[in-house]
This record gives sequence, structure tokens and C-alpha cells, in this order.
Amino acid sequence: MVIKAQVLALNGFGKGRDEDPDEEVWGEFEFEVLPKIGEDICLMRDDAEYVLAVKKIQHYPVPNPLPATEWTSVQRKKPFTRLIGEVRWME
Repeated sequence: MVIKAQVLALNGFGKGRDEDPDEEVWGEFEFEVLPKIGEDICLMRDDAEYVLAVKKIQHYPVPNPLPATEWTSVQRKKPFTRLIGEVRWME
């Protein structure tokens, strides 16, 4: 079974201690299992290898069946997962 998750990378390289890291959505990646908070994961992006420390996993479920609503354009129709990780190292 493959689990898809959107990856949001927090990159603090070149920032001071009091500055917030840059946030960038890196797209959707497939996992065999979701990593645990605190684990490091290796990702390939733009022909480079990155190591991210997992900071948070967010789950966005949807009700089944979908409720009737007038706001169908903003209603989430598919569940998804977001992995938030801090960039530790890049090669």
C-alpha cells in the first residue's frame, strides 16, 4: 500500500535564530509508511538529495458520504496528508 503526502519544507538556511524559516510546498511524495515525528527522511528534488527532519504530520479527512452543501467549490472531496519537515542537509 502506498501513502501519498504533500511535503511542506521549512528551510532556515541563511536565516538568523529569530527569523522564521522559508516555507515551500515541494509537492506530493509516495511513502510505504508515514515517518514518525523526529525521524529524518531523504527526498530527491531538482536533482539534489535533501534530508528533512519530520516536524508534523497533518491529516485532512473528509466525511463519507459528503454532506450536501451550497459551497461545493470549497468542499474538500478527497482526503490528504501533509508532512511538514525542516531541511537539515542538502547535497
